[in-house]
Amino acid sequence: MSSGETEARGEKADELAASDAASDDGFGSAVSLSEGFAAIGAPGDDEGETTNAGSIYIYSANGPNWSLLTKMTASDPAKDMGLGFAVAADGPFFVAGAPSTPFPAQNSGAAYVLSYGPSRATGWALYR
Repeated sequence: MSSGETEARGEKADELAASDAASDDGFGSAVSLSEGFAAIGAPGDDEGETTNAGSIYIYSANGPNWSLLTKMTASDPAKDMGLGFAVAADGPFFVAGAPSTPFPAQNSGAAYVLSYGPSRATGWALYR
């Protein structure tokens, strides 16, 4: 993770970037915050040889600092599915959109639910 400081309305703000960033990943195209966590979508992220499968990065706040907890990818990645195109949160749950998921039908789309375990820092799971 790359972390720097930038000026934001006179206050210092952390700058987050994917440690495995590549061209056209789209990191930050969707962001959602809840209960001290940030879910950041990267719908153009490649998963192995699967181009634009997408991913979601989960960060945890510790005061003004943010730490990467995990990177979530679909267990069933498909070309151009775009996981992380949209991200929303409510309490311990995050929902990430993958609008071009090819199952059950071509480009039918899917939503993936992310949640964390009792320790909050570990045990993150992704469900479709």
